[in-house]
Amino acid sequence: PAIPGEEWLRLGDLEAELLDCPGLLQAAVVEREDAGVRRAVLCAVPDEAGGAPASADVVRRFLVCRLPRRAVPDEVVLLPELPVAPDGRLDRGALARMVAGSGGRQGRPRSATELQLVQMWEGLFGIHPISITDNFFSLGGHSLLAIRLVAEIKDLFGRDLPLASLLQAASIAELAALLDAEADRRAASASVPSVASALVPIQPAGTRAPLFWVHPSGGNVLCYIPAVYELGKERPSFGLKARGMQAGEEAPLEAVEEIAGRYLEEVLRQQPEGPRVLVGWSFGGLVALEMARRLLDHGEKVGLLAILDTWVGEREHRELDDADLLAEMLSQELPCTAEELRRQGDLEQQIDFLLHLARDRGVASSAFVDCATALRVFKLHRTARRAADRYAPKPYAGRVALLRATERPDPRVRELALRDPSLGWEGLGAGLRVYDVPGNHETLCEARHARALGEQIRKALQDAGL
Repeated sequence: PAIPGEEWLRLGDLEAELLDCPGLLQAAVVEREDAGVRRAVLCAVPDEAGGAPASADVVRRFLVCRLPRRAVPDEVVLLPELPVAPDGRLDRGALARMVAGSGGRQGRPRSATELQLVQMWEGLFGIHPISITDNFFSLGGHSLLAIRLVAEIKDLFGRDLPLASLLQAASIAELAALLDAEADRRAASASVPSVASALVPIQPAGTRAPLFWVHPSGGNVLCYIPAVYELGKERPSFGLKARGMQAGEEAPLEAVEEIAGRYLEEVLRQQPEGPRVLVGWSFGGLVALEMARRLLDHGEKVGLLAILDTWVGEREHRELDDADLLAEMLSQELPCTAEELRRQGDLEQQIDFLLHLARDRGVASSAFVDCATALRVFKLHRTARRAADRYAPKPYAGRVALLRATERPDPRVRELALRDPSLGWEGLGAGLRVYDVPGNHETLCEARHARALGEQIRKALQDAGL
């Protein structure tokens, strides 16, 4: 039989995909009828003898990176073994009876808060049903959806949650507990800016050298979650997020040097002794470079500077107004000319125009949740762009792993990359190794490329002896 709604994908094909899943010994897919609807249930046997047996989340994330999300079974059941018939083959009948006798899908909402969150998540993901134990990122959640989720939570519950909350409360059950526990807590004064830590524990456990991931121009670090998951539990990971992402926070810092100095304080508190591993994508690569350069200047150890497609060669400095920057920022999501935006009036009027345009065209974006969120997102991008334009990279003689995107849809960018395949890093005197990763500059961190990106980062770490 085929996966319901995915007639091109048969259950045997899904089982074949799982042969490469790490930490998994066996897997089989059976069907169960639940309230008159056929559902595929994945039964898996973790490899307990191996180094890291697979969990239900690992299996789901593995399939999400390989298949359309709607083709990934809603339920993953972990078993000590699969039933075997007398002839030695899998006893699918017995397995189906075991699944049917499990009482149906687990994880139904137990409170009003959980029910409201289930309905919210089903609307965001377009998936039904969703369990209260499902992991936001395993379902395919990313930074865009996270911003929309936080905005919807604020509208419904009146709570302005930090995006980092999803790292500690990634399931509906955990998120509902967080909301219920703090329902009566209120900030002493919403008018006083908060000075929050930039350090976000993404995966704090692990015995290997920790990785510090510097945010791109959008300010948040949730974009790195798929790659962090692929690196495994032995690699601790901490994000460095920009300030100014949440209402009431201080304004974002305006210079690469200032940002690097502040983040270094956080890194040195977390890891007093080296070697440090710094990772940065796009604008985050410039900040990570400045951090690494300062560490070396002060006699500190840098194990590896891992750069995700950041250009450090000569930059084209152009005077851009808000309309230019808005049009550039939204060029892929919602093409619109700067001239068209200028005709709308000031910045808030331009954003209001874009909000209506996005709704009319059915475009989902982190910038189109509401006017206040769109303004914060835009100001972060604007500050990062101006900081990058003012920053002049200095020579750096440390080890650099350049994770270089293989696709260049923009002809101008493609020409620059052909002219200097090192993206300017050889000109800084870096000890450079290049690792090609699938996708373009905008998409290389997406879940569909996570496995390849994780493999290349792991290879770069191994090459650096880390």
